[in-house]
Amino acid sequence: MDFGRRIRELRVSKGISLRDFAEMVCIDFTYLSKIENSKVDPPSEEKIRAMANVLEVDAEGLLDLAGKISPEQIRKAVESNSDVGILLRKLQSQKLTNEQLKKMLNIASNKDKE
Repeated sequence: MDFGRRIRELRVSKGISLRDFAEMVCIDFTYLSKIENSKVDPPSEEKIRAMANVLEVDAEGLLDLAGKISPEQIRKAVESNSDVGILLRKLQSQKLTNEQLKKMLNIASNKDKE
């Protein structure tokens, strides 16, 4: 399920109108409609957290659906393992294709089969 569809599903299940929800999270209702219909990228982390608060759901789940990662998450990952920082710097310096990135994500998502 994509981010916009999930937001709509949660909003409707709470019985909140599009306009009311937009007002609650301080965004324009037309922008919210575009989000829910996947016509624009998900909003900022701050807005997603506001949405999660109003919808009474875990913000991390919505952030994952939106493909967002907070600077705090990156900092914690690097602090817990210095190799993460090395990997991020190497990734940043490379010009990788979408296919290469997807392969790396697949590798990172699967457990080692040693």
